[in-house]
Amino acid sequence: MHKAPERVRDYVKLIQQHRTWTLLNRKDGQPFRSFEEFCGAEQPWGLGTPYEKIRPYLEALHGKRAVDLMAVALARTGNQHTASPDATRPGDEKHTPPTDTRLRAILRAPEEVQRLYREGLISQKVAARLGPKRAEPETAYRIAEVVSKVREAPRERKAIYRVVLDTLGHPPPEPVERIRRMAERLDPESLARLVRELESLLKRKEEQY
Repeated sequence: MHKAPERVRDYVKLIQQHRTWTLLNRKDGQPFRSFEEFCGAEQPWGLGTPYEKIRPYLEALHGKRAVDLMAVALARTGNQHTASPDATRPGDEKHTPPTDTRLRAILRAPEEVQRLYREGLISQKVAARLGPKRAEPETAYRIAEVVSKVREAPRERKAIYRVVLDTLGHPPPEPVERIRRMAERLDPESLARLVRELESLLKRKEEQY
Protein backbone atom coordinates (compact mmCIF):
# COMPACT_ATOMS: atom_id res chain seq x y z
CA MET A 1 0.00 0.00 0.00
CA HIS A 2 2.93 2.40 0.46
CA LYS A 3 3.24 2.33 -3.34
CA ALA A 4 -0.50 2.70 -3.90
CA PRO A 5 -1.67 5.07 -6.63
CA GLU A 6 -2.50 8.60 -5.54
CA ARG A 7 -6.20 7.90 -6.17
CA VAL A 8 -6.25 5.07 -3.64
CA ARG A 9 -4.36 7.09 -1.02
CA ASP A 10 -6.75 10.01 -1.47
CA TYR A 11 -9.70 7.65 -1.06
CA VAL A 12 -8.20 6.24 2.13
CA LYS A 13 -7.80 9.72 3.57
CA LEU A 14 -11.42 10.59 2.85
CA ILE A 15 -12.59 7.26 4.25
CA GLN A 16 -10.74 7.88 7.49
CA GLN A 17 -12.21 11.36 7.89
CA HIS A 18 -15.77 10.92 6.65
CA ARG A 19 -16.53 7.20 6.08
CA THR A 20 -17.23 8.12 2.46
CA TRP A 21 -17.54 4.48 1.39
CA THR A 22 -21.00 4.46 3.02
CA LEU A 23 -22.18 7.09 0.52
CA LEU A 24 -21.00 5.28 -2.62
CA ASN A 25 -22.69 2.65 -4.77
CA ARG A 26 -21.50 -0.50 -6.45
CA LYS A 27 -21.33 -0.91 -10.21
CA ASP A 28 -24.93 -2.15 -10.18
CA GLY A 29 -26.09 1.03 -8.45
CA GLN A 30 -26.72 -0.60 -5.06
CA PRO A 31 -25.02 0.57 -1.84
CA PHE A 32 -21.93 -1.32 -0.72
CA ARG A 33 -22.89 -3.84 1.93
CA SER A 34 -19.55 -3.65 3.74
CA PHE A 35 -16.21 -1.93 3.75
CA GLU A 36 -14.63 -5.18 2.60
CA GLU A 37 -16.86 -5.19 -0.47
CA PHE A 38 -15.94 -1.56 -1.22
CA CYS A 39 -12.22 -2.29 -0.99
CA GLY A 40 -12.39 -5.27 -3.34
CA ALA A 41 -14.67 -3.64 -5.92
CA GLU A 42 -13.01 -2.63 -9.16
CA GLN A 43 -12.19 1.01 -9.74
CA PRO A 44 -13.71 3.54 -10.10
CA TRP A 45 -16.49 2.10 -7.90
CA GLY A 46 -14.16 0.77 -5.23
CA LEU A 47 -10.48 0.68 -4.34
CA GLY A 48 -9.68 -2.38 -6.41
CA THR A 49 -7.56 -3.80 -3.59
CA PRO A 50 -8.51 -6.68 -1.25
CA TYR A 51 -9.40 -5.58 2.27
CA GLU A 52 -6.82 -7.97 3.70
CA LYS A 53 -4.09 -5.90 2.05
CA ILE A 54 -5.54 -2.50 2.97
CA ARG A 55 -6.32 -3.09 6.64
CA PRO A 56 -2.70 -3.45 7.86
CA TYR A 57 -1.86 -0.21 6.07
CA LEU A 58 -4.82 1.59 7.67
CA GLU A 59 -4.03 0.25 11.14
CA ALA A 60 -0.41 1.38 10.84
CA LEU A 61 -1.59 4.88 9.98
CA HIS A 62 -4.58 5.32 12.25
CA GLY A 63 -4.71 2.46 14.77
CA LYS A 64 -7.05 -0.52 15.06
CA ARG A 65 -9.84 1.35 16.85
CA ALA A 66 -9.98 4.09 14.23
CA VAL A 67 -10.16 1.46 11.50
CA ASP A 68 -12.98 -0.33 13.31
CA LEU A 69 -15.00 2.89 13.36
CA MET A 70 -14.13 3.57 9.75
CA ALA A 71 -15.17 0.13 8.53
CA VAL A 72 -18.24 -0.77 10.57
CA ALA A 73 -21.23 -1.40 8.32
CA LEU A 74 -24.24 0.87 8.46
CA ALA A 75 -27.54 -0.19 9.90
CA ARG A 76 -30.12 -1.29 7.38
CA THR A 77 -33.66 -0.20 6.55
CA GLY A 78 -35.41 -2.77 4.36
CA ASN A 79 -32.87 -3.77 1.71
CA GLN A 80 -31.00 -0.47 1.89
CA HIS A 81 -28.23 0.79 4.07
CA THR A 82 -28.89 4.11 5.72
CA ALA A 83 -26.61 7.14 5.65
CA SER A 84 -26.83 7.36 9.44
CA PRO A 85 -25.74 4.87 12.11
CA ASP A 86 -29.06 5.53 13.88
CA ALA A 87 -31.60 3.56 11.86
CA THR A 88 -32.22 -0.16 11.94
CA ARG A 89 -34.90 -2.33 10.47
CA PRO A 90 -37.13 -4.38 12.80
CA GLY A 91 -35.16 -7.30 14.14
CA ASP A 92 -31.87 -6.06 12.70
CA GLU A 93 -30.24 -5.80 16.13
CA LYS A 94 -30.82 -9.53 16.64
CA HIS A 95 -28.55 -10.28 13.69
CA THR A 96 -25.90 -7.63 14.41
CA PRO A 97 -22.73 -8.56 16.32
CA PRO A 98 -22.56 -6.69 19.65
CA THR A 99 -19.30 -5.06 18.59
CA ASP A 100 -20.92 -3.53 15.50
CA THR A 101 -23.83 -2.23 17.58
CA ARG A 102 -21.42 -0.57 19.99
CA LEU A 103 -19.30 0.92 17.20
CA ARG A 104 -22.39 2.47 15.64
CA ALA A 105 -23.29 3.95 19.02
CA ILE A 106 -19.81 5.47 19.29
CA LEU A 107 -20.30 7.07 15.87
CA ARG A 108 -23.40 8.78 17.30
CA ALA A 109 -21.45 10.04 20.31
CA PRO A 110 -19.78 13.48 20.40
CA GLU A 111 -16.51 13.79 18.51
CA GLU A 112 -14.59 14.13 21.78
CA VAL A 113 -15.85 10.69 22.83
CA GLN A 114 -14.84 9.19 19.49
CA ARG A 115 -11.39 10.72 19.89
CA LEU A 116 -11.00 9.22 23.36
CA TYR A 117 -11.99 5.82 22.01
CA ARG A 118 -9.56 6.00 19.10
CA GLU A 119 -6.78 6.94 21.52
CA GLY A 120 -7.57 4.00 23.80
CA LEU A 121 -8.59 6.21 26.74
CA ILE A 122 -12.11 4.85 27.02
CA SER A 123 -13.48 1.36 26.53
CA GLN A 124 -15.83 0.41 23.74
CA LYS A 125 -18.70 -0.33 26.13
CA VAL A 126 -18.36 2.94 28.02
CA ALA A 127 -18.00 5.00 24.84
CA ALA A 128 -21.12 3.35 23.41
CA ARG A 129 -23.15 4.52 26.41
CA LEU A 130 -22.49 8.07 25.26
CA GLY A 131 -24.13 7.54 21.86
CA PRO A 132 -27.73 6.48 22.52
CA LYS A 133 -30.11 6.30 19.57
CA ARG A 134 -32.60 8.70 21.08
CA ALA A 135 -31.31 10.76 23.97
CA GLU A 136 -33.87 12.25 26.32
CA PRO A 137 -33.07 15.83 27.46
CA GLU A 138 -31.74 14.54 30.78
CA THR A 139 -29.46 12.02 29.06
CA ALA A 140 -28.27 14.60 26.52
CA TYR A 141 -27.38 16.93 29.38
CA ARG A 142 -25.36 14.25 31.13
CA ILE A 143 -23.48 13.42 27.95
CA ALA A 144 -22.66 17.10 27.46
CA GLU A 145 -21.42 17.21 31.07
CA VAL A 146 -19.19 14.19 30.45
CA VAL A 147 -17.63 15.84 27.38
CA SER A 148 -17.02 19.05 29.33
CA LYS A 149 -15.42 17.26 32.28
CA VAL A 150 -13.20 14.85 30.34
CA ARG A 151 -11.59 17.78 28.56
CA GLU A 152 -10.27 18.91 31.94
CA ALA A 153 -9.44 15.44 33.27
CA PRO A 154 -5.93 13.93 33.12
CA ARG A 155 -5.37 12.08 29.85
CA GLU A 156 -5.30 8.66 31.47
CA ARG A 157 -7.80 5.84 31.22
CA LYS A 158 -8.70 5.50 34.91
CA ALA A 159 -9.32 9.22 35.39
CA ILE A 160 -11.57 9.47 32.34
CA TYR A 161 -13.42 6.28 33.27
CA ARG A 162 -14.16 7.71 36.72
CA VAL A 163 -15.41 10.98 35.24
CA VAL A 164 -17.80 9.14 32.93
CA LEU A 165 -19.22 6.86 35.62
CA ASP A 166 -19.55 9.62 38.21
CA THR A 167 -21.33 11.93 35.78
CA LEU A 168 -23.69 9.35 34.29
CA GLY A 169 -24.46 7.91 37.71
CA HIS A 170 -25.51 11.18 39.34
CA PRO A 171 -28.82 12.97 38.71
CA PRO A 172 -28.45 16.18 36.69
CA PRO A 173 -28.47 19.45 38.67
CA GLU A 174 -31.60 21.55 39.00
CA PRO A 175 -32.21 24.28 36.38
CA VAL A 176 -31.01 27.04 38.69
CA GLU A 177 -27.74 25.19 39.29
CA ARG A 178 -27.29 24.70 35.55
CA ILE A 179 -27.70 28.43 34.97
CA ARG A 180 -25.23 29.20 37.74
CA ARG A 181 -22.60 26.90 36.26
CA MET A 182 -23.13 28.37 32.83
CA ALA A 183 -22.90 31.92 34.21
CA GLU A 184 -19.53 31.18 35.79
CA ARG A 185 -18.06 30.68 32.32
CA LEU A 186 -19.34 33.99 30.91
CA ASP A 187 -17.30 37.15 30.48
CA PRO A 188 -18.47 40.24 32.49
CA GLU A 189 -20.35 41.78 29.56
CA SER A 190 -22.27 38.58 28.77
CA LEU A 191 -22.96 38.00 32.46
CA ALA A 192 -24.41 41.50 32.81
CA ARG A 193 -26.64 40.87 29.82
CA LEU A 194 -27.84 37.60 31.35
CA VAL A 195 -28.68 39.37 34.60
CA ARG A 196 -30.75 41.97 32.74
CA GLU A 197 -32.61 39.25 30.85
CA LEU A 198 -33.35 37.37 34.07
CA GLU A 199 -34.53 40.53 35.82
CA SER A 200 -36.86 41.25 32.90
CA LEU A 201 -38.16 37.69 32.97
CA LEU A 202 -38.72 37.86 36.73
CA LYS A 203 -40.68 41.09 36.36
CA ARG A 204 -42.97 39.56 33.73
CA LYS A 205 -43.53 36.48 35.86
CA GLU A 206 -44.42 38.57 38.91
CA GLU A 207 -46.98 40.50 36.87
CA GLN A 208 -48.63 37.22 35.89
CA TYR A 209 -49.23 36.13 39.47
